[in-house]
Amino acid sequence: MANNSRLKRRLVSGAISENLDLIHGRVPNVERPRRRFLRLSTRGAVWAALVLVLTASTLLISQINRALDQSLAETAKPIVLETLTQRGSSEPTSISLTEPPKINRALFPLGLERVVVDAGHGGINSGTSAPGMLEKDLALDISQRLRDLLKARGFEVIMTRDEDRDVELADRAHIANTARGDLFISIHLNWLGREATRGVETYYLGATLDPIIEQKAIRENQSPGYSLTDFRSLLDGLYRDVRGDESRQLATFVQRSLFRKLSQRSPGLRDRGVKRAPFMVLIGTEMPAILAEVACLSDDDDVELLKQPSYRQLIAQSLFEGIVDYAASLTVPPSPPVHIGASPADGSIAAPSRGSAGGG
Repeated sequence: MANNSRLKRRLVSGAISENLDLIHGRVPNVERPRRRFLRLSTRGAVWAALVLVLTASTLLISQINRALDQSLAETAKPIVLETLTQRGSSEPTSISLTEPPKINRALFPLGLERVVVDAGHGGINSGTSAPGMLEKDLALDISQRLRDLLKARGFEVIMTRDEDRDVELADRAHIANTARGDLFISIHLNWLGREATRGVETYYLGATLDPIIEQKAIRENQSPGYSLTDFRSLLDGLYRDVRGDESRQLATFVQRSLFRKLSQRSPGLRDRGVKRAPFMVLIGTEMPAILAEVACLSDDDDVELLKQPSYRQLIAQSLFEGIVDYAASLTVPPSPPVHIGASPADGSIAAPSRGSAGGG
């Protein structure tokens, strides 16, 4: 009976509560759990939709980026192949799609007035040697002879050393830069070994894969006067040398003159050519710079010739004429301008020649 009474009271209380809710416009208690469930379901659906949208957007952006990368790769590939074809090379190394065009030197007809002459070695650094001969002494003698020839022609000459003293490689470059030299020429005598062909050769700054030249550079780069902290700047000077073309031109003129004149006196002499080498004495300079190997102390014929002052004078004369030829190339007058309205008889359009002022 007690249980029946409690059940009746609960039912009556529930009915009264529902009636009050209806009178006041409230949702009956039996509906509230349903509304709460609907609200939670709606919120969950919204969040799920947001997650799906973000995921789809990420995938779409990723696909667009991949498509762009593939498109750029396909666009760049023909440019690289075309460049390789034009250069006649099958190796895709050192190809730059943004390589700037070289400046025509004729646009800046600058003269040459100040020459820095560097006699290799000196002091405790004797260089290579032959019986009764030291490289440092021969280099100084030839350098002094070259100095006199240049001065007689009106050039200003700066010597990195004018006596038998040791000058570090960094100091040689500092002397040249402080004097604001227009070119730098370092004079050395070679040692090639009995198995090698005697001859003359001229170097300008650059990297090399030749192990013989690397060994030569290691010997010449002893006691440089640079520290390990300078290594980065040395590499920058080596691989980003804006003077490379002018140094190569200077080396070409000097090498040509050396072989042309010395081979007349020494028929067995060989032209060993113009080469690149990472000589530290060239790295630090701020002007066109070369290193000339003017004779071979490893060769008996060259040693006998070097004993003669006239032959050492001939070497100096050869260096002098190479420098003069290079200086003359800097001031070559430009070709006559090409007028746009004029055309050759065959109807083709004439292109301006190297060094031409151009225009019309």
